[in-house]
Amino acid sequence: MSQTPPIPPVPGGHVGGGDFDAVALVAVLALLATVVVLVWPLVRAFARRLDTGGHRTELLAELEGLRSRVDQLEAGQAQMAELEERLDFAERLLAQAKVPDRLQRPIGAAIAERIQRGAPPAGDPALAAEVDQLRGRLAEVEERLDFAERLLARAREADQLPEGAHR
Repeated sequence: MSQTPPIPPVPGGHVGGGDFDAVALVAVLALLATVVVLVWPLVRAFARRLDTGGHRTELLAELEGLRSRVDQLEAGQAQMAELEERLDFAERLLAQAKVPDRLQRPIGAAIAERIQRGAPPAGDPALAAEVDQLRGRLAEVEERLDFAERLLARAREADQLPEGAHR
């Protein structure tokens, strides 16, 4: 049996023709362009996320503002407590008095009677509405103070995390 010698390749080309190389090159370039177009926005977003310098200063400024607000609220709460104590003291003094000269006047007598009864004046809707409004405002301030205290507690807990730990 005689063997036929293999056909030698064409110089400068591959087996199967020259169109295969051009199609493969175009396909690879199209795939590469698609990957770049899809991945580029993700890379930019990731780079922005890593750059936290501006956000950190904004957060620190906001935290400082919240701390000053909490300080103001605490000062207001201390002042409110002091006023309540002073009012309680004055009411006790008036309640213990046996109708001194100042309380013989109509207004003083009414105040002493109210303190001794311990009941709010009946039939004054404007006063009742004002008291309700003040109670609502006080409740709102207490809620805001609680919220600010929780934020500060979270910030303190975050500052106590060891290096490398994440929130």
